[in-house]
Amino acid sequence: MLTKKKRVLLSFIFFFSFSICIFSQEFTYERVSTRLDSSKVVYHEILTVSKDFSVYTKLGAKDTLNLKKQENIKEIYSPLHQGDEKLYKDFTKGKLYIDFSKENTIIEDSLNIIPWKLENEYKEILGYKAQKATAEFRKNVWTVWFTKDLPYFDGPWKLNSLPGLILEANSMEGHLAYKIVKIANISPSLLEKEKTELKDKLNKKKAISAQENAVLEKKKRSEIIAYLRVRQDQVQQSVPVDQKDEKAAGMKLFNKKMEDEKKIKSKNKKLVIESFE
Repeated sequence: MLTKKKRVLLSFIFFFSFSICIFSQEFTYERVSTRLDSSKVVYHEILTVSKDFSVYTKLGAKDTLNLKKQENIKEIYSPLHQGDEKLYKDFTKGKLYIDFSKENTIIEDSLNIIPWKLENEYKEILGYKAQKATAEFRKNVWTVWFTKDLPYFDGPWKLNSLPGLILEANSMEGHLAYKIVKIANISPSLLEKEKTELKDKLNKKKAISAQENAVLEKKKRSEIIAYLRVRQDQVQQSVPVDQKDEKAAGMKLFNKKMEDEKKIKSKNKKLVIESFE
């Protein structure tokens, strides 16, 4: 008769044997991003995964829901990053790599072991029995549904480390929601090609830490905010601007605005001093 310890050991052996025998698989997720004005943008993103390596590819927007138009405001500043985004998870090395196709750097980070709390709640997703789990990760509280029937410790974006694939994920703040919409078997050779591609990128691009990237993003975000404020002023003042020189003209107007504010503060300070004389 098998002891409890032996039964647990055999279960783990079966679990990993099954994961080795099956094909690599590709999972398509629908990501819904909610903006500050309550408009929603829907994206399709793909997770290609094997037992020890995965690639998460972010695609362009599929649809825009209730998006408010901002007339006469052209987006000159680029997003925080340039090009298509891929997240590589190397479970053997415990590493996460984030690559943007048009940049000469690649972000290197550690794979986080997320402290999930398993809940005694279940539902069916695409025919799979899914269990609920919750955790705090990256300053957000996540509620996810995962299935042990797909033996991968993975999921959309950076979410991972549950005993099965994450099929749905929702942030408590409601800004992000992921839901699996399609499952397909693929040849393992496709992931081997992705591994080779990552190796080439690490040889050609400069690796930066997540902390270094955060500093660069903060600087870029400040530039975007400053520029958008300037453009809003241009729209309100009906300032005609040549599109080719729009960025330069916008920054010139921004600098002028800052100088005007300094003059006003200086004048007010002088008035205060004179009132006490």
